[in-house]
Amino acid sequence: MVEDDGEGQIRTFQIVFEGVTCDDCGATVPVTTTCTCGAWTPRDDEHVKRRRPTVDDLRTILTPNTQKVDPIDFGDAIGDLSPWIEELFEGLASIGSDSADSGSLERSLERIAVLRARVVNNGRRRPWLALWDPILALVDELGAMAGAYLDALAAGSPNEARLHEQAGQAHLNKAARQIGLVNTRLDWWGFDHSIRMPTSLIEAAAAAYDTTGAANIVDLDAEGMALYERITGKANGPTGLGVGLLLDLGLLDRAFDESRVYRIARLVYERLDASRASFAALVSDPVRQADIAHARQVFYESQLQAETLLRELAGQRRIEASAVLRLGAQMTERVSGNLLNLVVSTGAKAPIKYTAEYTNVHQAARTSGLGDALLGFDGRIRNADAHADYEVGQDFVLLGRHRTHPEQVPDEELVDTVLASVESCAAILAAIDCAIADGGLPSGPSPIDELPVEERLSILLAVAGAHPRKIEMKCDRVELSAEAYASASLNPLSVIASIVGQVPADTRRLVLRLRRRSGPVVADVVVEPLRRAQAAEGLAKELAHIEFLARATINGRPVFPRRHVRFMLATFVHRMLDAPVDEVYASVELLEATARRMRDPDLVEAVRAFGVMRRAQIENRPVPASVRTAFLRIATYIGTPPGPWNDGSGAFTG
Repeated sequence: MVEDDGEGQIRTFQIVFEGVTCDDCGATVPVTTTCTCGAWTPRDDEHVKRRRPTVDDLRTILTPNTQKVDPIDFGDAIGDLSPWIEELFEGLASIGSDSADSGSLERSLERIAVLRARVVNNGRRRPWLALWDPILALVDELGAMAGAYLDALAAGSPNEARLHEQAGQAHLNKAARQIGLVNTRLDWWGFDHSIRMPTSLIEAAAAAYDTTGAANIVDLDAEGMALYERITGKANGPTGLGVGLLLDLGLLDRAFDESRVYRIARLVYERLDASRASFAALVSDPVRQADIAHARQVFYESQLQAETLLRELAGQRRIEASAVLRLGAQMTERVSGNLLNLVVSTGAKAPIKYTAEYTNVHQAARTSGLGDALLGFDGRIRNADAHADYEVGQDFVLLGRHRTHPEQVPDEELVDTVLASVESCAAILAAIDCAIADGGLPSGPSPIDELPVEERLSILLAVAGAHPRKIEMKCDRVELSAEAYASASLNPLSVIASIVGQVPADTRRLVLRLRRRSGPVVADVVVEPLRRAQAAEGLAKELAHIEFLARATINGRPVFPRRHVRFMLATFVHRMLDAPVDEVYASVELLEATARRMRDPDLVEAVRAFGVMRRAQIENRPVPASVRTAFLRIATYIGTPPGPWNDGSGAFTG
């Protein structure tokens, strides 16, 4: 048997079977199989008969251990796992070669069985479940692999043994994936982060690009739609929602119960989706919008507090009990009260009052079947924080110290409860965001709206696919420097288009210096035409976009040289040759204004000539020769292919 452990290590062990060569036909076959001519009568394999009782005894070791055992810390668990596969194969080789000594394999199986029991006994507490869950999955896969190889040892023939070998390799492959997941999460826990909103969002964006391999924000959004589908069950969602879900939920698996997040999000979404009209009416109410915006802001700030808490735990420092209690209190009262009020009120005969106490909202949620969404919302924590009614012990917090029956809560239980509340809020908010987005409903203010412009631009650059390096505000100009993420293949103009909405209104020019794998690029643009393009529709939008490209430069060269502008405007004229008169007059006015801003008098004259000719045609009047001559330039512009344009790809040589 030959196995690959996924890390370049090849493990082998042999299984001995009896064979026989037929005197009549010369075929060599296992003794359990007839030969080609049928002269050999199959019989039991003596090697297999000797192995099977030993294997049967060994199988019992892998039966789940229900005895109470001591928990295990992470370092010891990794230490036990590291040499285990090699030891297992040594034991398998001993049994497979017909050795009477099964002690080595027995010890190996006992070690994995005890390890599993100790991991299970650790319990599933946040944030450590993000590490212990894949460790348990890893141990289970290794145990299943060992069981498959025991089946191979007991197999009656080489062919049957190979089938069990394939099953064992499949379990080993799954175990290797769990090892990769553990390593990824350990790396994340080892990072030294600065806990501030812009920094956290930038890191979340970088992680999203790194995890998905997205080349740009459009690709990233498409990757994020998998989260939307997981929540809603629908394959296609609104543009932009995928990015938001990746930033909000993409790292949940590093500290939370990922499967529960999506289970709760689906539960809440299905309730909202089933009562679309009611939900739309509620979220359109200005008071509800304000409540959602407040809950979103508090939740976002609380995420940062949770991240701070995780860093303290990663460094093995004593938790800041007051900060943990405050976080839990905010989730329980301020965030869950508003969000659950909206969810429970959707489809209800009578919506819950805005001013309802969180306890009443929680009770209504339980009654309506949303009890699973309430994990972590703890009145004891809220009351202890609100009334400073707690006392911090060495490794515990005493809640309700002034009450008749105070409760002593271990640190690990307190952290688990509070992080569960953040987890519940994240799931509920993700479901609400999905329902708002795919219903085209107002979403309210963004959490970044109140940040300084430099920080907002930093976040948007990160989301667009580039790590911000420097942002400078210079009178009527903004200059930005950034470096594209490893997977990103960015067009600088697309990046600018995605961030221009956060540029101050008095900004006239924007310069982006972008380092890419293909080399550095500098884009220098006039902002006003881009803003018009993003705000307009129809021909006005198209012309503003052309003007933006014509007035922009990449590496000092125009994006749209004059011949491109003339070709595009001539094309618009050509498609209006048979258009209604009113449409022609309005369009000619837009085309002429654009040509004038391009400072191209010949183009202005040609466009104006088209308008004059159409008016003369309608009024059945003759057209002066000079007008005809000017109009014929339109045909010249269309008939002269403009060649490639400077699109920022780095391939432009024209």
